[in-house]
Amino acid sequence: HTFDASWLLPLEVIAGLKARSLLKTSLADPQLGTIVLLPGFLRIIDYASMRDLWGPIGQFVSEPLQATGPVSVLDAVLSMVKALPHTIHAHMLTDEAYLWSSLDPNFLTVPTADIILKHGGAVSGVWQMVSVVDAFPDTPDAPDFSRWSAGQTTNAILTLMHSVRDQMGRPHEWFGVTPLMIFRSVSGSAQP
Repeated sequence: HTFDASWLLPLEVIAGLKARSLLKTSLADPQLGTIVLLPGFLRIIDYASMRDLWGPIGQFVSEPLQATGPVSVLDAVLSMVKALPHTIHAHMLTDEAYLWSSLDPNFLTVPTADIILKHGGAVSGVWQMVSVVDAFPDTPDAPDFSRWSAGQTTNAILTLMHSVRDQMGRPHEWFGVTPLMIFRSVSGSAQP
């Protein structure tokens, strides 16, 4: 019989944050850098696992289109999609807001492939996320950047970067967070 004490570390971190009044349980009046613990529903979007599927998907879609005309636009779109960052995203729906984050596979205790094969994209149950708030939802009173030009090439790259964010990144109305822990409570086993 062995006991792995490393699983106690997350509990100690939460207790330490609470003891120092550094852990908030609400997004009311958040500041950048606020550490929050929020319950919610979780979904995982694993673009990394899709990297090798874009070619076969393109062939599957392009074969019916070849009969009607050129598929060069589809080929161009698929080439661009292959070049985009293939990261793992976590979306959390809380009572207060939607949270967007990316996940580093090196720090997951369960591989995303296992999560996807078990749950699909929406992971069942209510989850807890301890995270650092690092991006606010966009506001309509954002500054006018139209005169903040750095040349046509830079402007084109910035436009492309905004487009990537719009298609694959944090939605404009969502908070951006950096997760420190994502977990759910496990109840004890039933007595026989």
